Amino acid sequence: DGRNFAFLPLIQEIKEKKKFKVVNIGWPGVHPESEKDKRDIEKLLAANDMIPVWPPRKEFEDFLVFCRDLLWPVFHDSMQTFQSVSNQLFNEQGWAAYQHINNIYATSAVPHLHESDLIWIQDYHMLMTPTFIARKIHKANIGFYLHVPFPSSDSFKSLPVREEILAGMLSADQLGFQFFSYARNFIVSCKRIYGLEPAFRTGGFMGLDWNGRNIMIKVSHFAYPYQASIKVVESEEVQREAVKVKELFPDKIIFAGMDRADGLSGMIPKFQAFKQFLKEKPEYAGKCVLVQYCFESVGGKEDAVVMARLR
Repeated sequence: DGRNFAFLPLIQEIKEKKKFKVVNIGWPGVHPESEKDKRDIEKLLAANDMIPVWPPRKEFEDFLVFCRDLLWPVFHDSMQTFQSVSNQLFNEQGWAAYQHINNIYATSAVPHLHESDLIWIQDYHMLMTPTFIARKIHKANIGFYLHVPFPSSDSFKSLPVREEILAGMLSADQLGFQFFSYARNFIVSCKRIYGLEPAFRTGGFMGLDWNGRNIMIKVSHFAYPYQASIKVVESEEVQREAVKVKELFPDKIIFAGMDRADGLSGMIPKFQAFKQFLKEKPEYAGKCVLVQYCFESVGGKEDAVVMARLR
C-alpha cells in the first residue's frame, strides 16, 4: 500500500555487516508530471542505490485495488463476495493490471541484474514478479518473502487465478514465510492444486520439485534490527515528539497504537477491550488514555468505511 518499508532497516544492516552492495528497486510513491521531474528523482535516488519504477497511473491504481480488495483479505482467510452467492464477479481488469505492473517491475529490474546477483522480492504485491524475471534471466537467483499469512488451501483454491499465483511463487528459488503454519498452507495448496510432494532438505529447509527445479522453503521470523530501532527511539526528534504527547496527557498512563484503517486491523475490538479494561478496573478511569494513530491505504475505499465507524 505504499508503506511496506519494514524490511529497509534489515537491508541496511545487511549492507553494513556483509558489505554487500544493495540496490532497492520500487515505486517512489509519486507519479511525476514531466520527464524532468523523473530525471531529478532518479538522480536523487541513484545516490542512495535506489532505482525508481514508473508504472502507468491508471493501471497502478487498478493494481492497488486488486491487492487491497482481493489479495489482502483472501490471504488473511477472509472470504470475498465473488467466493459466495453474490453476483459480483472476479476483478478481471484488476488481475490484468496486477500482472502488467509485476512485469513492469521485472522489466525495470532486469537491466541492473547479473546472473550472480541475489534478487529478493517482497510480499504479496509481487507474487508474479519471479516469473517475469526468470523468463528474462534464466539463471537468476530469486528469493521471495511473504510478509502476510498464506491462506488455508480451502480459501486459496477458491481464487480463479490460484494456479497462476502458485506458478509465480514457484518461479523463485527460495520462498520465505513468517510461521510454519503459513508454509504448511502453501505446501498443502501446492499438493492439492499441482500434486507436488514436499521433501526435507539440509539446513532446516523443505523443498518442492517443480518443472525440473527445486524450490527451497524456509520459515524465518521477520524482525526489526534491535540496535537500529533503539537508535531511532532515542533520537532527538522522537524524544521531542514523545514530550509533546506526554504534555497533552499529563500524569496519565499512555497506551499507544498504530494501525491501518481496514476491517482486518482489529482496531474496533481493541477499543472495545480498552473499554472493558476500564470497566473491570475502575480505579484506572481518568488515569490512563489510549492514543491511536490510524493511517489509510493508498486510495482505500474500505478504509473510509472503517474510519467512519471509528469516528
